[in-house]
Amino acid sequence: MTTTHAGLTAIGRAGSLVDRVGGESAAKRRPPVVSQQTRFPRTDEPLKVLIVEDHPIFTELLLRSFHKHDWVEVVGCATNGRDGVVLAATATPDVILMDIEMPVMDGIEATSRILDHISPVVFVLTASASPQHHARALAAGARAVLPKTIDPALLIGHLQNVYLERSGVDGHAVRRAHILH
Repeated sequence: MTTTHAGLTAIGRAGSLVDRVGGESAAKRRPPVVSQQTRFPRTDEPLKVLIVEDHPIFTELLLRSFHKHDWVEVVGCATNGRDGVVLAATATPDVILMDIEMPVMDGIEATSRILDHISPVVFVLTASASPQHHARALAAGARAVLPKTIDPALLIGHLQNVYLERSGVDGHAVRRAHILH
C-alpha cells in the first residue's frame, strides 16, 4: 500500500502520503507549497515551460506533474541541448527545465546560448551535479541547480514563484497568507 502511495507522491500527490504516514515524515517537514486549488493572481497567459531532457521517463514524469496545473503550459520537449536552443528561440518559454548531461550539446552550453538571445528562467535538473557542474550552470545563467530527486511539489513551488513574479506578486507572501487561512 505504501509503495502505491509513494508512486503517487512521485507525480505530485504528496497529500496522500502524509495522510497515510502521519507523524514526522519527510513529507510533513516540507515547506508549504500553494496547491493548484489555491487562488492566486492570474496573468492572461499561462507559464510557458520548455523541457530539455534526454531521458523519456523523466520527461514523462514532469509532464504528468504539470498536467493538473492549468496555469502551466508545456510548449515543447527537446532531447538534447542543440534542439533545446532551437525550440527556445521559437517557443520563447518563460521557464526552461534543463538537464546537464545530454548528447549533441550539454545543458550548460545550451543555457548559455539560450540566454544570449532570450531571458527565460532556467532551472537545471540533474541526477549528479559535481560542484564544477553546479558552478558552471550558475555562471551560464541558471537560476538554480536542482536534483532530479526533487519532490514534485517543490518543483511546482519554484514554477509558481516565477508565475507570480511575472505578475508582480510576491510568491512567499501568497504562501504565508494561504497558510494563515
